[in-house]
Amino acid sequence: MRADGFDVFISYSRADWREAADIEKLLSAASLKTFFDRRELAPGLPWVRALEDAIGKSSVVIILIGARGFGNTQQYEREFAFYKQTRDPTFRIIPVLLPGTTDTPAGLLQLLTWIDFSAAGKIADAPDEAARLLKALRADLVPDASATNICPYRGLDAFREEDSLFYFGRGRADDPSTPVGELVAKTRSNSFVMVVGRSGSGKSSLVFAGLIPALRRDHLETFWHVISFRPGADPLRTLAETFNVRREDEGVAGYASKITDETARLRDGNTSLLGHVIRDYLAKADGKPDRLLLYVDQWEELYAQASAAGTEERLVQQRRDVDKFIDILLAATQTAPVTIVATVRADFYDSLVRHPQLRSVLPAQQVNLSSIPRSELRISITEPARIAGLKFDPPSLVDRILDDTGEDEGMLPLLQYALKETFAYREGNVLTAASYERS
Repeated sequence: MRADGFDVFISYSRADWREAADIEKLLSAASLKTFFDRRELAPGLPWVRALEDAIGKSSVVIILIGARGFGNTQQYEREFAFYKQTRDPTFRIIPVLLPGTTDTPAGLLQLLTWIDFSAAGKIADAPDEAARLLKALRADLVPDASATNICPYRGLDAFREEDSLFYFGRGRADDPSTPVGELVAKTRSNSFVMVVGRSGSGKSSLVFAGLIPALRRDHLETFWHVISFRPGADPLRTLAETFNVRREDEGVAGYASKITDETARLRDGNTSLLGHVIRDYLAKADGKPDRLLLYVDQWEELYAQASAAGTEERLVQQRRDVDKFIDILLAATQTAPVTIVATVRADFYDSLVRHPQLRSVLPAQQVNLSSIPRSELRISITEPARIAGLKFDPPSLVDRILDDTGEDEGMLPLLQYALKETFAYREGNVLTAASYERS
């Protein structure tokens, strides 16, 4: 046991606190000194520096991966752990897949030692895997390279923040002439930014895997907290749910009633209400972040859902709710430490600019996604393969894939799907022409 620090730093999302507590109990019973509860952070230190300090004093970091993905502070912990590993090759990072996890983050692919509880109902149901975890922490477990057979392509799913290692094709965050760089620059200098592009052009991936990791790297200047949501059929209710997460001891009916009341307050109240909510939310969030990034994905749902509202009365109310939703968000950008980034399909642009305030800020605070140049598209195919230790056979297969993809930016999901299927049919570490044809 370390006398001056921790044997194990347990990185977990608050959504997975029960599983994290089970693992902490397991490790403590094995006489391992763990950093588990964030209340152990040294008082007086800035939050981000305190996390770095705790990881710096740990021998191993285990990253718990649950079905609901990474938590906000967990993204910082992951970054700090990898940074320490670049300076200290003996420092180990061990991903632990929790029960119910099915979508493994590709950004941890290069780590050789994995612990997998995903098929178990709970941690206690997998004693053999628990024993493997203890052996791994004591460096008694031989790394299993087969455990890293994670596909570096996302198929029809958007890239997430934890997949950013394999996100290519939209440029660099430090180059404002590229989509990623332009979005980062506009987000830093504006409190509202809209990303516009065709369906399938990669708008969500640009935000999750391009913008957000870049903002996280600014942690010494700004400690960002990130919330993302889709507006859905009832945007005001969605907004109420976003800032009122259901407690575990809260009944379904009681929670629904509370959200109904909160929705009514948003609908009938002053547009400045959300600004107060955001300031209170940040004050109570782990580490008291400096600023909130509120990401509204698929903004076009505001208009698509309104057009399908049903009765004339319902349609009128839906349109009023949409306008109130937009007014509330824009008012919050003037009164609270929040930056709103949204993505919208280009075919809904006319609906977007019907709102007078939106029309006044666009297109100056807008990023347009067009087709990816062939050279960048090639990189989006070959670089993930290189990082994952994969090869194309024959090498000309890459050109064939590029020819099949063409210049239509709406083809990007289908390209990723074909690459993911090709990976599934690969031969060893080789992506073959035959496996591509099967895809």
